[in-house]
This record gives sequence, C-alpha cells and structure tokens, in this order.
Amino acid sequence: MLAERDQPTLPTAVPHSIWESGLRWLTAGLVLTTVAVAFEALAVATILPATATELGGVDLYGWAFSAFLLTNLVGITVAGSEADRQGPIRPFLVGVGLFIIGLIVGGIATSMPMLIAGRALQGFGGGVINAVAYAAIARAYPDALKPHMLAVMATAWVVPGLIGPAIAGVIADLFGWRSVFLGLAPFPLLAALMTLSGLRTLGGGSRQPREWSSTFAAIVLAVGAGILLAGLAASSLVMLIVLVSVGGLIGIVALQRLLPPGSLRAASGMPAAILTSGILNLAFFGTDAYVPLGLTEVRGQTATTAGLTLTAATLTWTAGSWLQARLARSTSRRTLTSFGLIITAIGCGSIATVMLPAVSI
Repeated sequence: MLAERDQPTLPTAVPHSIWESGLRWLTAGLVLTTVAVAFEALAVATILPATATELGGVDLYGWAFSAFLLTNLVGITVAGSEADRQGPIRPFLVGVGLFIIGLIVGGIATSMPMLIAGRALQGFGGGVINAVAYAAIARAYPDALKPHMLAVMATAWVVPGLIGPAIAGVIADLFGWRSVFLGLAPFPLLAALMTLSGLRTLGGGSRQPREWSSTFAAIVLAVGAGILLAGLAASSLVMLIVLVSVGGLIGIVALQRLLPPGSLRAASGMPAAILTSGILNLAFFGTDAYVPLGLTEVRGQTATTAGLTLTAATLTWTAGSWLQARLARSTSRRTLTSFGLIITAIGCGSIATVMLPAVSI
C-alpha cells in the first residue's frame, strides 16, 4: 500500500505538434475536409454561369449563391450547439451527408430551382462541417497548438484557390458543368472517413438541453434576407419597397440577437470590427460571385478564363493576409483596415470597368 502511495503520478502527455500520433488523423481529416469544401466553393463559382445559361435561369443566378450562404449561416449555428451538446460525430456525419447530397442534386438538376435547392443543401452541410471542425479544434488541441492548427486550416484554401477554378473551368469546357458537381461528390466522403477516427477520441457532449434562441435567430435572419433579396428582384416598385422593408426589418431584428451589442452602429472595439468585416465580405464576395458570369456572358470569355480570375483573387487574398500579419506590429489596425477597404473598393471598380465593351481583355 505504501509503495502504491509513493508511486508518482505520471502526467498526461501534452502534444507538441498537430501531427503527433494522437492528433495526426484528426489534423489530416480536418484539413482534407476543408480542402474539399474549398474546392467546391471555388469550382462551383466558376461553372455556375454555364449552368444558369443551360438551365435557362440567369435571372435566378444570384439565388444559387444566396441559398448557399443563408443556409450556411443556419448550419453553423445549429451545429455549434449540437456539437457541444451531443459530441461532434453525429453533426459531422449529417453535414457531410447533406453536402454530398447537395452536390448530387446540383449535378442532376434539370431546372434552376432544383439547382438552388441543391446549393441550399450544400450550404447547410458546409456550415455544419465548418462549425464541427472549429469545435473539434477547440476541444482536441492544446492552447499552444491552436494558432498553428487555425493557420493550417486557412492555408488549406491556398491549393484549391490555385488550381480549383482553373481545373473546374477546363472540365466544364471539355465535359460539361455537371461533371464538376458530380466529380466533387466523393471527396468529402473520403475526407470524412479520415476525420472520424480523430473525432471519436473527443467523446460525447454534455447532453444539456438544446438552446434554441440562436438557432431561431439565424433562421429568422435567413428568412429576412431571402425576403429582401426577393424584393430587389421584384418587377413592381410597390412590391420592391414592401419586400425590402419587411425583409430588412426582420433581418435587423435577428442580427441584433446574433451580434454583440452595438455592432450595427459600429460601436468602438469588437462591434466596429464585426461591422467592418461584414461590409468587406459583402463587397468582396458580392463582386466575386458575378465576375465569372460577367466574363462569360458579357465579354464572351471561356469558363477557364473566368476560373483564372478567381484564382488571382484567392492568391491576392492570401497575400494580403500574410502582409497584414507582417505589418500588424508596426502599423495601426485602423490604417491597415482603411487600406484594405480602399484596395477592395478599387478592385470592385476595376471589375466594373473591365465589363465595358470598350475595354480590351
């Protein structure tokens, strides 16, 4: 008994690398899952103009992106709480399954509404996958390794950004746009199989009662944004005013529930940063979504050329991220943020100029 009492207690080994044996499969699976989601986002954006043209629904082109983003928001909110409540495995499997089903629905779509439904499934599944991935990072990795893992997750977008749009453009030009949707479907499944072994080590959740307020607010925000977008496309001025007003009011009320207090009025600190980030993302991705359509339908370029423009945007986005990291210690955040917004505004204006027939490409 005394010998047992005197026996020292061995401390639990703390991983010193994200690639050590206890984290290796989880790291590889999360990175590959992120790569699969990134390939989908960039590849589908490249071939959507050809898709909308063939299905005769160019007027619904914007909804293919809006449906994805709105359901993505709901998926992130739902999965975040469910991963904490019952563990990450079940939400992760649901997210991967819906993501794959969405790709298949998109690949066999016979109309734009069917394609939009597939994009909505992809968005919800992608949101669930992202939420579970970051919840897994929070639970599985020690504090010293979390920044490294987050950096690796961000870097996982680089390779898809380099080759994804170009490859998707070439495949769409040679074999048709359906082959892009259907060809992407197996990759999330393969990445998920690698991730599951790592997720099993995290165990279950707390089994606490579901907290519905955030989920309800996210759904209300998605509905409000949908109504607003429908109003912007309305042919009647009265309907435009009514739908935009109703949708905007619903969205603002929901945002106040989801965002920190003061975000909508740019209160100093985190609220102002969140609002600025929202404006930046709206400008960047709102323009980015329509670049392939403008190049192919207005300027008569191929899907391959349109894909190269998305590659360029991804590269400069990554370069900007690294540049601000290098300058963060010597330059104020206000200066860096203002500079970034100015560059984004110049880029959006340049894209609009390129769409003019008088400007050569």
